[in-house]
Amino acid sequence: LFLEKMGIPPEDIIIESESLNTRENATLTKKIIDEGYPNSSCLLITSAFHMKRAKKCFEKVDLNCDTFSTAPFSARLNRQVYYYCFPNGSVLEGWQILIKEWVGYVMYKMVGYI
Repeated sequence: LFLEKMGIPPEDIIIESESLNTRENATLTKKIIDEGYPNSSCLLITSAFHMKRAKKCFEKVDLNCDTFSTAPFSARLNRQVYYYCFPNGSVLEGWQILIKEWVGYVMYKMVGYI
């Protein structure tokens, strides 16, 4: 694990792996922390695209985490606007991720998850 390579002892790393979505992840993580690690801190790691919705889900269950965003696309970004107007694989991939997060955020807001 990357965290172990960074010097964090394995016993200090808890990974919730039962959830099927971000809301369930927040709820199950809150349960793990409340039951086994009260008054401890946590680090929420997710993609930069997904961080806003994830952070809101964790806040909704009263779990304020430090955050660490990953940015898998930042090194490949083309800064020229016209690039995003013409179809190609990487542009479509970026739009797909962005639209998924926009729709996910709106839906989570509508149903009260955030």
